[in-house]
Formats: sequence, C-alpha cells, structure tokens
Amino acid sequence: MVFRTDMFGLFCVLITYTSICYTDYAVTVHMIGGSMSYSVWGVMNIMGFNFILLLMVLSHVRAMTCDPGIVSTLPNKQADYNLIKSEKYSQQENINGWTVCSKCEAVKPPGAHHCRICGRCIKKMDHHCPWINNCIGELNLKYLLMFLFYVVLASIYCATMIITYWLIHPPNLSSVVVDTKTMHTAILSAMVILFSIFAVAIGYDQFSAIRIQKEDQERMKGESNIMAMSIKEICYEVFGDIHPILWLIPLNLNRRRTGARQALLTS
Repeated sequence: MVFRTDMFGLFCVLITYTSICYTDYAVTVHMIGGSMSYSVWGVMNIMGFNFILLLMVLSHVRAMTCDPGIVSTLPNKQADYNLIKSEKYSQQENINGWTVCSKCEAVKPPGAHHCRICGRCIKKMDHHCPWINNCIGELNLKYLLMFLFYVVLASIYCATMIITYWLIHPPNLSSVVVDTKTMHTAILSAMVILFSIFAVAIGYDQFSAIRIQKEDQERMKGESNIMAMSIKEICYEVFGDIHPILWLIPLNLNRRRTGARQALLTS
C-alpha cells in the first residue's frame, strides 16, 4: 500500500471526491427523488446508482493506494551497484534490456521509468496521474481502467435520470423548485459531458499504449506476422486470465509473477 503526500495530487483527489458527492446528492435528491419520489422504482434506482458510485470510489482508492509496480532498490546499494555495473551485468543488460537507474540505483526491467514525484522507478510506467495521486504502472493500471469504466457508466446513468426527470416530473412546481432543478440539470449535464470525454479519451490512450507496447515486444522477439490485439486480448493482458465478470471487481484476484528480477540477479 502506498500513499503520496503531493499537494497538487491531494487537491485533485479532493476535487474528484467532491464531484462524486455532489453528483450523488443531485441525482438522488433532485433527479430521482423529483421524478420517482421514493417509490419502489425510485429506491431501486437510488440503490443502483449508489452501487455504481461505490464501485467507482473503490476502484479509485485501489488505483490511488495500490503499489503501481515499484522496482525494489538494492539491499546493499553501493556494493550491488558496483557489481551490476561490472562487465557481467553490462552484458546481461544488453541482452535483456535491464538497466540501472542513475537516480534511485534500482535495477529496472524494460519499460520501467523513474518518476520524479514518487522518487522511484515504476514497472511499465505510463505517467504520474494527479487525479489518482499515484503513478500508473503495471500493478494498478487495471484499477484505473475500472475507475474510468464506472465513470462512463455513472455518466450514462446520470444522463438517463436527467432525461427521465424532465419527462415525468410532477406538474405545477413552483418557480423556485424549477429554477433549482434547472441549475442542477445544467451542472450535471456539464459534468456528464466533461467526465465522459475525459474517461473515454484516457481509456483509449491506455488501450492504444498497451497494444503498441505488445507489438514492440513481439518485434523484439523476431516475430514476422504481428497481429493487432483485440479489445478482449488487451483486457486479458491487463486484468489477467480470469472470468470477464471478475474484471469489474476492484480486487486483486489475479496476482502477477514477480520472479523476473530475481532470475536476472541470480543468473
């Protein structure tokens, strides 16, 4: 478990949870409560929407606090650093693509990069995301994608509730109530559009990066017939070889093997 104390990242996290809390209030009280009152359908929709928000928050917390794939530093830095820079490991480096970070002196595998904010090397690092106050790496990418999925799902649900309210809202409402509902509708609509575009764009960027990275790995292996990965193949690559239904649960149900580094150091 990790927790960053970067002030800008914490500010972005505060904005994220403030937006979630406001959305929950506006949709539950003004949209669902205003159109369905607290009937059976109203209660079911409130429970369904809040369940989506719960999974969204859990996914965000996991992405924020999960180890993104921090490369372990050497136990005896100076001695092992000198050993790895020797001829034996220099040759190994050329073969396997492993390098020694000049900043934290960690032995990092191919695709790992040093994050100046975290101060550590991260496996398969994409970038440091202030919205989760953590790096996006090998071990928490799936939680970020889960979070983006639930953002889109909540946005669709929210848009549906807005349309439903204005179609079946009670007649003879006072001008004050109508103005209040109109204000919340405008704010929610703007948030739905903004967050949906943001989530889809980030998700597309991540899927494209995974596809390109996998194709580059196949080229390095000398593969001649390289096929583009499908969405399903990318999901298996990120979430692991488990049932697709379990991809939606923000839990670590498929642990990755981490023996490559030990194999290198003991060879």
